[in-house]
Amino acid sequence: MMKKTPAFLFIGTSTGAGTIFSINGGNMGDLFYVLMFFMVLDYITGLAAALIEGKLSSKEGFKGIFSKAAIMAIVAGAHVTGGILRMPFMVEAVIFFYLGNELLSILENAGRLHVPIPDVIVKAIELLKGKNGGTK
Repeated sequence: MMKKTPAFLFIGTSTGAGTIFSINGGNMGDLFYVLMFFMVLDYITGLAAALIEGKLSSKEGFKGIFSKAAIMAIVAGAHVTGGILRMPFMVEAVIFFYLGNELLSILENAGRLHVPIPDVIVKAIELLKGKNGGTK
């Protein structure tokens, strides 16, 4: 009997690889590669922060990998759907949404790594996350 973890790893890897090949075949452009770069950078900074905080966990690491695979699957779905509906901007809107999320996460990880972040950026993040004391 096969363990669940290798099966999930296979599914996640297959999904990620399929997404990359699908998007390359569709000639989406550089925006997808920027998103992939941000996703890798977010994962690496998250690992570094968890290591420094003494909270490194393989379970959390796998969650991160699967969430990145899910993002790629959603982007691929938007790419296909946008092509069918003749709305090429659909995939760009989805990518920009995830780019924003990845950038926020990278900045949060940088803060956890004690990297100085300009106050204006910290205030903007707090505002976006609804932590400014006001309404969300």
